Amino acid sequence: MAKIQVEKELSHQDKISAEFTHRLRKLNPHQVVRVLVLLNLNNNKINQLSNSQKFSNKHISAVKNLRKLEKQALNDIHKIMQDNDGKLLAEHFNLLGSIPIEITVAGVYQLATLDVVKAVIEDQEIYPLK
Repeated sequence: MAKIQVEKELSHQDKISAEFTHRLRKLNPHQVVRVLVLLNLNNNKINQLSNSQKFSNKHISAVKNLRKLEKQALNDIHKIMQDNDGKLLAEHFNLLGSIPIEITVAGVYQLATLDVVKAVIEDQEIYPLK
């Protein structure tokens, strides 16, 4: 079982940073952590729009495609969350394509296997510099 877990980790290293992976390895697989899941927009038509484009049919179509992708992603994420004590901390992906989630360490690695997921990053508090 541990060997399978390590193989899963290695096969999706590009979606979880080395630093975050190092911290995750120190935790129990059933411990719940807070992460940000970033949506994979690389194959989405929304990337084809320039900043200067107005709300044209092309823009509206791209937004519809993004909503479809979001719906598919949430369906896939929900399946993994059900098996890993997961909880969505927002109803939708934000404008940057991320959504906060609480999930077990094992669930983090499972999220990284999804094609609709670009990355899984640690959701950290931000402290002001002194």
